[in-house]
Amino acid sequence: MLMRGRLTLLLAVAVAGLVAAPTSAVACRGKDRPIAGTASGTNAINLAAGTFTSDATGHVSHLGRTSFHIQGTFGFTPSGVAVSGLMTLTSASGDLLTGAFDGTGTIGAGAIDITATFRPSGGTGRFTHARGLLNGTVHERILSMTDGILMNATEFRFSGRLRY
Repeated sequence: MLMRGRLTLLLAVAVAGLVAAPTSAVACRGKDRPIAGTASGTNAINLAAGTFTSDATGHVSHLGRTSFHIQGTFGFTPSGVAVSGLMTLTSASGDLLTGAFDGTGTIGAGAIDITATFRPSGGTGRFTHARGLLNGTVHERILSMTDGILMNATEFRFSGRLRY
């Protein structure tokens, strides 16, 4: 009877440990990999609303040919612009990698240059529990402005680490 009580207590402690474990413990499984990529596309900036949407395609290590969809907000700062939002990458296999980004940049003659950080926090398929930190640069060349929408050609490069 004493042995059965100890077994019950041991099982209760083990279950409590699993329930109380932080979700990041689940996210840490997988292999930590270097990741890098480039892409180009277009960016539509709604100046009145302070929002933007970018769509691009490129190549990313571990993802192959990749499409990017980015939605964010921006605000002007004394030195230029600050951006933040959500980015979704769709790999060649169709798996999604999603996460938040933020950055700051400068506005020059006909161009916007931004330094940003992307923090993948999950997705679908093999990226369900992905975590990482990627740093990059964005160069935007102003193409046109119609009805308060600034259209840009955008190019970006990034590198960092991704665990999945």
